[in-house]
Amino acid sequence: MSLLSTACKGDKESTPSATKTSDGPIDTCALVTKADVEPILGGPIGVGERGKTSEYCRFAVKGPLKTGEKSSVGDAGGYLDVNWNAHWTQAANAKKLGMMPVTTLGVDAWYNPGGTALEVSYRGGSLQIQVTTFFQSPETAIPALTAIAKVALAHR
Repeated sequence: MSLLSTACKGDKESTPSATKTSDGPIDTCALVTKADVEPILGGPIGVGERGKTSEYCRFAVKGPLKTGEKSSVGDAGGYLDVNWNAHWTQAANAKKLGMMPVTTLGVDAWYNPGGTALEVSYRGGSLQIQVTTFFQSPETAIPALTAIAKVALAHR
């Protein structure tokens, strides 16, 4: 299940995001770009599209990924969603939800195997990175999602 189901066209040259923290606006399509994602996931990746909410960016992913995994929906491919939220899942809640800690980023981060998503503490909230219809196991999902998170964290 993706974080949002609707996206509208845009790219990093589009109007900046209006989502704000005490540090200023969050532009998720500028945090992670097609050029960042393609070498990590492999396969053709579309340009990031902003969603109806300004803190959301979606990339179309056509498989197979460089891990060899194919989309569970065949040629339809899947999506990489990058979403910023003003809330952060605390450790106690993350454990109750069955999320797994990811300790390689230098910030609090949790992998949600049910949603194939990585939630990373970012600028007073959380950055959620999710790939839909790919990644059948944490062994392949966590390294790829962590690499994408490292790109985003470099923009702090």
